[in-house]
Amino acid sequence: MRASRAVALRISILCLVLELFHAGAQVPPPNTFKKPPGVDVRTHKFRPGISPDRVTTNAVGAETHSEVAIDVTAAGQINALLRDKRTRTAAQKKISSKLIYTSRMLQGLAAAPGVPSLETGVDVDDGGNVLVDITARVTYEFLLRLKEQGASIYSSFPSSNSVRAMVPAARLETIAELPDVIFIRPRQEAMTAEYSFSIPRRTASPIAIGAERTARVREYLESILRPVKNGAGTNPTGQGSQTSEGDLTHRSFDARMAFGVNGAGIRIGILSDGASNLAASQALGDLPPDVTVLPGQGGGGDEGTAMMEIIHDISPGAKLYFATAFNGISSFAQNIRDLRAAGCDIIIDDVFYFDENPFVDGQTGAVISPSNGGLILQAVNDVTADGTLYFSSAGNEGNLDDDSAGAYEGDFVDGGSLGLLAGGTVNLFGTNQYDRISAGGGNFVVLFWSDPLGASANDYDLFVLNSTGTAVLEASTDTQDGTQDPVESLSPTYNVANNRLVVFKHAGAQSRYIHLNTFRGGVAVASAGETHGHSHAALAYSVAATPAAAAWNPVTASGPYPNPFTALNQSEWFSSDGPRHLFYHADGTAFIPGDVSSTGGIIRQKPDITAADGVSVTGVGGFGSPFYGTSAAAPHAGAIAALVKSAAPLISNGEMRAALTASSVDIMSAGTDRNSGAGIVMAFEALRALGIGGSANPELGVVVASDHPGNGNGMLEPGEGGVVTVQLKNTGGVADATSIHAALTTTTPGVSITMPGVSAYGNLPRLTGVGSNLSPFTFTLASDYPCGQPIDFGLSVTYVGGPNPRILRFTIPTGPVFNITTALDGTVPASPVPGVMTSTGIQTGRPFRNGFASSCATTPKTWPGFGVASGSRQYDGYTFTATQNACTTFVMTSISGGSLFIDAYSPSFNAADIATNYFADAGGSGSTQSFSMGVVAGEAYTLAVHDVPSGAASGSSYHLQFSACPFSLLIANHPPVAQVQDLNTVAGANHTASASIDNGSFDTDAGDKITLSQTPAGPYLVGATSVMLTVIDRQGATAQASATVTVIDGNFDFGGQALPAKTATAGQSVTQTIIIQPHPAPWNSAVTFSCSGLPAMTTWTFNPVSVTPGNSNATTTLTVATRSRDVALIEVRKSWLAVWLGVGALGLFSVSARGRRLSRSMRLLLIMLTLGFLSAIAINCGGRGADVTTHGTPPGTYTIIITATSAGVSHPTTFSLTVN
Repeated sequence: MRASRAVALRISILCLVLELFHAGAQVPPPNTFKKPPGVDVRTHKFRPGISPDRVTTNAVGAETHSEVAIDVTAAGQINALLRDKRTRTAAQKKISSKLIYTSRMLQGLAAAPGVPSLETGVDVDDGGNVLVDITARVTYEFLLRLKEQGASIYSSFPSSNSVRAMVPAARLETIAELPDVIFIRPRQEAMTAEYSFSIPRRTASPIAIGAERTARVREYLESILRPVKNGAGTNPTGQGSQTSEGDLTHRSFDARMAFGVNGAGIRIGILSDGASNLAASQALGDLPPDVTVLPGQGGGGDEGTAMMEIIHDISPGAKLYFATAFNGISSFAQNIRDLRAAGCDIIIDDVFYFDENPFVDGQTGAVISPSNGGLILQAVNDVTADGTLYFSSAGNEGNLDDDSAGAYEGDFVDGGSLGLLAGGTVNLFGTNQYDRISAGGGNFVVLFWSDPLGASANDYDLFVLNSTGTAVLEASTDTQDGTQDPVESLSPTYNVANNRLVVFKHAGAQSRYIHLNTFRGGVAVASAGETHGHSHAALAYSVAATPAAAAWNPVTASGPYPNPFTALNQSEWFSSDGPRHLFYHADGTAFIPGDVSSTGGIIRQKPDITAADGVSVTGVGGFGSPFYGTSAAAPHAGAIAALVKSAAPLISNGEMRAALTASSVDIMSAGTDRNSGAGIVMAFEALRALGIGGSANPELGVVVASDHPGNGNGMLEPGEGGVVTVQLKNTGGVADATSIHAALTTTTPGVSITMPGVSAYGNLPRLTGVGSNLSPFTFTLASDYPCGQPIDFGLSVTYVGGPNPRILRFTIPTGPVFNITTALDGTVPASPVPGVMTSTGIQTGRPFRNGFASSCATTPKTWPGFGVASGSRQYDGYTFTATQNACTTFVMTSISGGSLFIDAYSPSFNAADIATNYFADAGGSGSTQSFSMGVVAGEAYTLAVHDVPSGAASGSSYHLQFSACPFSLLIANHPPVAQVQDLNTVAGANHTASASIDNGSFDTDAGDKITLSQTPAGPYLVGATSVMLTVIDRQGATAQASATVTVIDGNFDFGGQALPAKTATAGQSVTQTIIIQPHPAPWNSAVTFSCSGLPAMTTWTFNPVSVTPGNSNATTTLTVATRSRDVALIEVRKSWLAVWLGVGALGLFSVSARGRRLSRSMRLLLIMLTLGFLSAIAINCGGRGADVTTHGTPPGTYTIIITATSAGVSHPTTFSLTVN
C-alpha cells in the first residue's frame, strides 16, 4: 500500500510540474484577507508599490536564472538588509523588522537602503495605521500612553503582558521607546485545522491536462457529495438534519444503545473560529437550545458550529460551551481557562497560532516571551493538571510517509556564506544552501530554533527568494540579543512553489536545532515531526485524522462507513506527523542542560490518537460539508471521551487515556506510530475495556426555579428564598434506575442551600422513566447577592443500576430579566418590563464592526468608525436609566443575525449622528451576538438593534435578553440570623429529653416574623445529638446553624450518706432516716424501698412507702421492730408431789433408821430420793411452778440492706443492727 501511494505521489509531483509549465511565469496569489462573517475588516495586507518579485532579465530582455543558490543580486539585497539591521536603535530592536520595513514604505521610502521593497504581510488601513500585538507591562498608565499616541486598543491582558491595538505606523518607534514596551509585532495570526476543498489539492491521480483533469476532479467531487445529496450520507443515528458518519464508524451509536450513556453530566468546551450561525443549526435540531457562548466570545465563522454538531451527534447528552480562539494568543489562553472555570470537563480545539513554539513545554509567569509562544500550551497544562481532558487537532500540515510533509527539522548545518554574504552562514539543506518550496502552502513560513523563550542570544534570520534565486521577496530580520524569542516568520504571499527559503545564522551565534515550517506547503528537503504547539502538551490528546467515508485525497483508502473502523484504514494524506522534540521546561530551563541539539532534549509521542473526518454537517453559514481535517477528528475523539466519562464519572485521567488507547484500532505502522498514535479511538470498545455493563442513564430533564415565596414575582432576587425542581430522566438508559437519591450543591458565593439538601426520586424505568425530586430543594440568596448573577448548581445522583455518583450541573438565572421577541419591521416594540422605554426609527449609516465585543473592562468603547457612513437603516431602541452600578451582558439571537447588529449609547442616542455617545457593541454580526458593559447608577443608556444593509426595514425577527437589575428598584430582603447554643439536659423516665438550641435568633428587617424549627425535632435520646436550627422569614429566606444536644440519663442515689449503726434490745424498735438524692436532677419517678438481711422475728416499714424526688432530695424513714424473748411459769402436778413426798420420806427414814446396815449403793439411792424430795418442796414453795424463756428476736449483729427502686433502676445501701 505504501509503495503504491508513493508512486502516486511522484506522479502528482510530475503533474504539478506540467501545470506550472503550462501556467507560465509565477504569479503571486491575490492580496486578500479572510475576514470572519459579520465583521467589517477595514485593514488589508500591505503590498509594496513596487513588487519585489521582479523578473531579472539580461541585455536582450530574456529572463535570467541563477546557477548558484543565491544570485549576486539577491546576495547584495541580503547584505543590505543585514547592514541595516546592525544600525537599529534600542527602540527599533523592540519592533518587528516587518513593521520597520512597512513603516518606511508607507512613507514612500525604501524598505531598507539598497532594497526598494519587500513583502511584509502587515495589516494596515487606509490611514497608515497598523494592527499590532504589543508585549508590555500592562497598566492603566501604559494604556493611557498608547491612546495618547493615537492607538485604538482592541484588547489587553495584563497577566500575559499583551495588548492588541491599531497604532499609527509613524508612531511605532515612539511607542517602542516607552519603558514598559518589550516588543511590538504584527498581529499574530492563527488557522484552524479544517481541510477544505478551497485549498488546492496536490492530487496524486494520473496526469491529466486541461478538460480531462477538470472532468476527473468534478467526477471525484461528485462521488463524494452524491451520497450526501441523495440522503444516503445522512444516517439516522445522530441528532437533527445531518449526522456524522463517525457515529457509526467509531461505534458511538452502538455504545449509546448498549451501555445507556450519552454524555449526560459532562460539560464540553469548544474553541474554534466562531459560531456565527449557531441559531440556524439549533433551528434544524442539529444543536441543542442550551449551548452556552461565553460573553463576547462568539467569534466569526462557523467551524465551531460544525465541531459542536459532531459532538452533539456522538454525545447528545453533554452540555456544550463555546468561545472563539481567534482574538489573539492571550485571548485564546484566557478562554481555555474560562471554559474550565465554567465547569467544562472536556475542552476541544482546532486552532493553531503560527508563533506557537515547537521546542518548549509551556510558559510560566516568570518567562517574558515577546511572542507568548508557550502561553496557550501553558493554559492547556494548567487545565489538564486540574483534571480537564483536552483534545486538540494534530494539524493538517502533512507527513513524511505520505510525501506531504512541509516542514524541516534538524541541527543547523553550516552551508557557508557562498562567498557573497558577510557576517554569517546559511543552513545547508541536503546539498543546497536553501530549501525549495515544492508546493505552496498559502500560509506563513516560520523558523524556530532551540533557544529558550525570552532569552535567545543566537541571532538567526529568514529570507524567501524567488524561484531563480535572483531577488529577495521577503525578509524577517528581528534582533535576538538575549531577551527575544527564537522565531522569524514570513507572510503567506510568497509561500509559493519553487521559491527558495534561506536560513541565515549571524557570526557568533551558536548552531541550534531548527524547525522550518511552510504550514501546508511542501519543501524539497523535509522531515518528520511537524505537529507542534499546544497539542503537544503532555496531558493533551493530539488527534490525527482518518476518513470515515471518502478520503480527501484518493491516494488514501476510503473509510469504512457505515461499518466500523478496522486495521485497514489509514490516516489522511494531510494529517501532521510526529514525534515532538522538546528542549525546555515551561520555566525555560533545559531538559538536558548544555545540549539543545538533536541529541538533547526529550522526544514526546505525538499525535496520541486518531479519529474520523470527512463527515456530514449542516453547513450553516456556508461552511463546507463534508467536514475534512483534524478539526473534525478532534471533536469526534473528545465526544467519545464524554461517553466514557458519563459511564464512569470517577475515572481518572490516566485511566481514561489507558481506556482510549488500549482499545483503539491499530492502523499504519504496528503499535504506536508517528502518524496515527495509538490508533483510532472506538467508543464501544473503550467502554467494554472498562468492564462497564449496560446501565441506567439518569440525566437532567426540565429544571424549574422560582422564588419561595419571595415577593411573589416569580424571580429570584437578593435576600429571597428560592426553590428548584429538578427533573431526572432515564430515557437513554438500558437499565432501570432505582433507589435514587440526589444531593444539591453549589459553589456560587452568596447562595446557601437549605440542609440537608437531599431528596429521593421515584424509580425511573429504562427508556421511559421521568421524575422529579420528592422533597423540595430550597436555597437562599444573600442580601448582597449580585442581582442578575446566575447560580451554578450541581446535583450528585446516586442510584442502583449504573455507575455513580453522577454529577449533573445546571445554571439558573436570577433577578428580573428583560426578554423580548420582536421584529425589525418599523413597529415600536412593546416593553415587557417597567423601566425600559422602547422606540423605533431610521438611523443614518452604521458603525464599523471590528470583531471585538465590548466588555465591562473596555467600556466605553472607542468609536470604531463608520462601516458605512450613509444610507438609512431601521433600528429598534431600548432606553433605560441605571439604578445601580453593574456589569451587564446583553444577548441578541436571530436566524437572520448576520444582517443585524446591536450596539449601545450613553447618555443618549441620536439616530442621525450615531458616532456621538457611542458606548459599546457586539463586535460582529451573527446568529448570537453578545457583549457586556459597565453601567453607572443615574446614567441613561440606549441599546440599538439595526439592520446592516441599508434600505427598507428587513422585518428580521430577533430575541433580545438582558438583566433588568441595573434599572430595577430592588429593596433587598435580609435573611434571618440563626443563633444557637450547645445544651446539656437530663433524660426523663423514658430516657429521652426535649430541648431548644435557639439562642436568640432574629431578623434585622423590622417587623419580619421568623419561624423556627429543629432537625431532628426531638425528643432526643441519651447521648450527643447534632441538631440543626432552621430559621425562615416571610420571604422564605433561610438561615441555619447547628449545635449539640447532650442528653444525660437521670439517676438517684443516697446522697453519699453512710447510714449509722443501730442497737436495740429485743422487743425494741429502731429508725433509720433514708435520703434519696436525684443525681443528676430531676428524677421524676416514684422510688420504692425494701429491706433484707434482717434477723428473725423482726418487722420493717418505710414511711412514706415511696418518694418522688424531682429536683430535690426526698426522705423516708425506716422503722425496724424487734421481738422480745418471753419467760413462762411451769406448774408441777400434786399427784407427782405426793409420790415424791412419800418416796423422799421413805428414803430419809431408811437412811436414819438403818444406819450402817445399809449397803453403800442403797444408801446412795436413799440420799437421792431425799434430795428429790427436798427439791420438790423448794420448787413448789408458795404454790408456783418454774420460769422458762420462750421465742423472740435472736440476739446478734446484723447487716441490713436497704434497696431503693424506681423505673427499673435499683440502688442498695446498708447499715449495722445489733440486737441484745
